[in-house]
Amino acid sequence: MNDPVPPSRQQRAQETRDRLFLAACELFVDNGYVGTTVDSIASRAGVAKGTFFVHFKTKDAVATQLIENQTAAARRARERALAAGAGPIEAMVATVLALGKQAGASRMLSRAVLAATLESGEVAGDSSKLFTGIYELILADAREAKRLELLSRTSDPEQVAWSLLASYLGAALYFATNPNPIPLVERLAPLVDANLAAAGATRRSEGKSRRRRPQRGGRAR
Repeated sequence: MNDPVPPSRQQRAQETRDRLFLAACELFVDNGYVGTTVDSIASRAGVAKGTFFVHFKTKDAVATQLIENQTAAARRARERALAAGAGPIEAMVATVLALGKQAGASRMLSRAVLAATLESGEVAGDSSKLFTGIYELILADAREAKRLELLSRTSDPEQVAWSLLASYLGAALYFATNPNPIPLVERLAPLVDANLAAAGATRRSEGKSRRRRPQRGGRAR
């Protein structure tokens, strides 16, 4: 029987980084962002303080990683929707609700990210760049929906994209700061639906059913 292959240096480094990230997230939940120190993160992960700085430049970098994970999940949700044959309206919904699902997984982590964004100019700048990337994806889908006449003729794709992203940000702020919030996605979903309805959005399946509806005295086309 062959002996197990020992992990490579790269694998060990990734495992250490993962432990540090998990420890930081646990402490953010337990103590909040401000109450968490690099010393406590390293201690929870079972490594020396210097090891933390091998993997993360600062505590802020951990918060930025949380935002990167969240926006990456939103991108993947959009890609899955499009790969499954969904239209641009459904892609926008998938993107925004994925943001909500990620943020809604932990109120304390959402509060930690909010605190980091307010406290650190670096985290705020990184967050702005990451969410600008998400906005650009939503805008691309809104423009495609307008081209396909899935939005009303008077709708503005930029306004649609901003309203959807603002719906998420508002719902996330409520979730993070309200002492007894309802689940984030439950609050977010009707806001998304309302903004799309205001833009005259037609889901792809709705458009097909409308075209198939028979006219009076005639046959379905």
